[in-house]
Amino acid sequence: MKCLLLFFCLFFACTVQAKKERRYGKHNITALAVVNNGGNGVGISYEIMLNDKQNMSLLFPIAATVTDFEKSPAQYNYAGQQIAPADNSGRVKMYFFAPGMRFYPTGSKGIVRYSFGGSFVLGSGQGSAHDLGGADHLISRTIYGIVFDNAVYIQPVPQLRITFEFYIGPGHDDESDLITSGVIYQASIGVGYRFGN
Repeated sequence: MKCLLLFFCLFFACTVQAKKERRYGKHNITALAVVNNGGNGVGISYEIMLNDKQNMSLLFPIAATVTDFEKSPAQYNYAGQQIAPADNSGRVKMYFFAPGMRFYPTGSKGIVRYSFGGSFVLGSGQGSAHDLGGADHLISRTIYGIVFDNAVYIQPVPQLRITFEFYIGPGHDDESDLITSGVIYQASIGVGYRFGN
């Protein structure tokens, strides 16, 4: 029993010492895989801590997405042959910028951390659509809104950060002058490098 108690005391002392020696940088650059209203894509974000406690930060993510769509799905027979083409199909490429602020209730230093915050999202892009007559039409699309952000971080070492992030909020989707209100969202997984003093 005494050996077990001694082991736990030593483990706790080593953990506290290791925690003191860990230095977490104020800057973070993360590569992202994203899924949002604009489709699937990739992105990169830069985050800077605003104070010495490292519990508040500014975030500047950008992302590029691509989505394929069919306004009215194509029809197929039982043999898998297309009998009626889609009324309107095409592809839209979009670029997103979502600057925001994050708050870390327990600070950003540690192996597992959580943050929440808000961001303004702006996405814009163009693409082409094909109609039944075979003609191509240019489509422009803009998405914007204010979202609430949640994120969980795993930092096995101070320089490495694995991010799981989700944001959702009210917004507008302006596709070729057809403006619709609704929900805008994004889910992302990222791997980042944390550096600086």
